[in-house]
Amino acid sequence: MHRPYDMAHAAYIGIDISNSTNDVWRGTTEANKLKTNGDLGFNVIFGGWMTGFGNYNFIGEHANFWCSTEYDEQRGYERLMGLQNGRMGRDKGNKECGFSVRYVKD
Repeated sequence: MHRPYDMAHAAYIGIDISNSTNDVWRGTTEANKLKTNGDLGFNVIFGGWMTGFGNYNFIGEHANFWCSTEYDEQRGYERLMGLQNGRMGRDKGNKECGFSVRYVKD
């Protein structure tokens, strides 16, 4: 399910609304605005992700963050940012994997 704030956040960083509900990669170079010294001050670290077997993938290339919503019992939604392609994404990650988290104070 796509929530209205998904589209609002996509529009804020410059992703066309018609492209904001696509799964996996979307946009063109919007992730560059979120990297260290990017336009928005997010300063994301491209730490990759850990598989359920303890292997690390895409260190220095991708940033994967858990979302607060789950897809089903085995998977939760994740946000992806690609350093090389500069794009943003959304996918379903296995809950046994290790992704970054971001604490947002209410």
